[in-house]
Amino acid sequence: MLFKPSYKVTSISGAILTLDTDVDITTNIKANDKVILIKSDGNRLNELYEVSSVNNASKTVTLKSTPNLNPGEALNSLIILGDSSSLIIGVNSTDNESIFLYPRGITISQFSGSTTVNKPKVYLGDLTTLGMGFSGYGLYGDNVYLNGSLITINHEAGQENYAGVNTLDGVSATIFDDTDNSNIIFWAGSASDQPNDIR
Repeated sequence: MLFKPSYKVTSISGAILTLDTDVDITTNIKANDKVILIKSDGNRLNELYEVSSVNNASKTVTLKSTPNLNPGEALNSLIILGDSSSLIIGVNSTDNESIFLYPRGITISQFSGSTTVNKPKVYLGDLTTLGMGFSGYGLYGDNVYLNGSLITINHEAGQENYAGVNTLDGVSATIFDDTDNSNIIFWAGSASDQPNDIR
């Protein structure tokens, strides 16, 4: 599922699509935007189409090429992807790569102008699907800024070992029975995530 503006298509005449809406379509669609066309059976046309012009008065969008529909096929909706500076955000819960979306996760990527699935800017889900050597579920991003606490637990030989990061307040350090004025921000090997075990 892509989180992009979409409109129901009520009719098509050559490359001109009439949309079913009462809102100003020029706020979401502009010339040279790329769009996906969804057929009435729920499947999409394989190619992307480029917008030639938009007429808000008649609620029509003219494409630069005529949609390639087989006899008897009809269009149901139009999804606006935008230009190559647009973000693609979506959820794909299947095991198969979908248009722009990696399997089993939430993808945020930059639209390339084609149907190619780009390396995501941010991905939350099954990291093995990225093909970068990661395994398991997690968070991937070009730049990730986290605020707060991050705690990991290692269950090994019936014993739990904790490690973590706390960027909010940390734990006051105790050295030789004196309280240090600094805080422990990173720690590893503690018996729990409680301050007495972290010190």
